[in-house]
Amino acid sequence: FLARVVEAYGEPLKQAAERGSEIHAELQFHIEKPQHEDPNDYKNPSVVAALRWIDSHLDRCWENGYERKNDAQLPHSEDTVVNTVEGYAGRVDYWGPYGPEGNRKAAVVDFKSRKVTMSSYKSRRNKPQPKFYDEDCMQLAAYAEAIRFTYNLQKAPPIVSLVVSTNPDLEGVFPREWTEEEQDRGLAMFRMCLSLWRFQKNFPYRETESRMVECSWCKTLVSSKRKVRTDRSFYCKACKQSGVPQRIAQRKYTEKLKHQERNIKVVQGYN
Repeated sequence: FLARVVEAYGEPLKQAAERGSEIHAELQFHIEKPQHEDPNDYKNPSVVAALRWIDSHLDRCWENGYERKNDAQLPHSEDTVVNTVEGYAGRVDYWGPYGPEGNRKAAVVDFKSRKVTMSSYKSRRNKPQPKFYDEDCMQLAAYAEAIRFTYNLQKAPPIVSLVVSTNPDLEGVFPREWTEEEQDRGLAMFRMCLSLWRFQKNFPYRETESRMVECSWCKTLVSSKRKVRTDRSFYCKACKQSGVPQRIAQRKYTEKLKHQERNIKVVQGYN
């Protein structure tokens, strides 16, 4: 009897996981398929809505080819990103151009299939209420940070979650663009969980010799093979060649002399 209860309890979870994998595979196939296909060919209305959303908000990978897949300006599907500085990796559903046609910028997009229900709150009664969790933001923020290090970007790309409804009574897609504050909070929580996991597993993590350091002047990320103190300024090769450190030092020295002259005048005034 207990075995039948456990089996019956796990069967809905197994079916939901299989349904989610099928939806995810259809979306990925649509992004990477080299021929044009009509979203109306699918029977699931939620999948049709998701494919139309992809056509209107994302660039499909096959349109640009795979020979330039390392280009940060091109779309990437099921791409593995690695952060060699903090020691983690993951597979991204999609990252690349995102937004309305003609005004697209790089972003990280993750597809989730979930059961969407109607909200019971008075302010949103009889309106769809898709569920977004902190774990979604943490995952995407970590991916975006890895992409920032890998492609030497000045800022991590924004993150977007797309929920595809599996509820037959409430079908459709529900995107959410996480704010910059939420993305920073998600990255901070992920780093805390990563540190806790290292302590629990006694993971012998050591930073690689090559690490990414931000220039104090132009804010460009450069690779440095030596340890850089965070309490001191660091300048990239281009800034050093243009004489930026010398100009900053001269400016500080001039300000110091002016400050000393003001102090002398104040003392002489008292005398």
